[in-house]
Amino acid sequence: MAIIEVESRFDHKAVSPQGALGLMQVQPAAVAALAEEGKISPAEKYRKINLKDPAVNIKIGASYLAHLKELFGDIKTALTAYNSGPTWVSKMLATKQALPLQYATKVLSVRRSLETRLARLEIVLSAETSSEVSG
Repeated sequence: MAIIEVESRFDHKAVSPQGALGLMQVQPAAVAALAEEGKISPAEKYRKINLKDPAVNIKIGASYLAHLKELFGDIKTALTAYNSGPTWVSKMLATKQALPLQYATKVLSVRRSLETRLARLEIVLSAETSSEVSG
């Protein structure tokens, strides 16, 4: 959800100037990368994947992030690769250059904020449920 907030502000029709689509701003190249790595089922691999469909977009975006985390072993690096591309991140790492972590930091900060809001909502809902049961 944090990536969706940062990437599209929950606008499922969002399209970036670079051609990224939907809620998670998935690049068509991400689909190709997942297919190449065998991370997409054969049935999905050979049909036209509609990245404008919110459910498909989230499924592909989450799969792509999981693939990047597996590839790089670190969530901040994976998030940087999600935003800047894994090839660029690999080159930066190979030349021992520091990665700009602003995007990763922003996503993780939004995640913490969403988790806090969810926890508060759960407390409110729990209190409301308790008062309905006792009343």
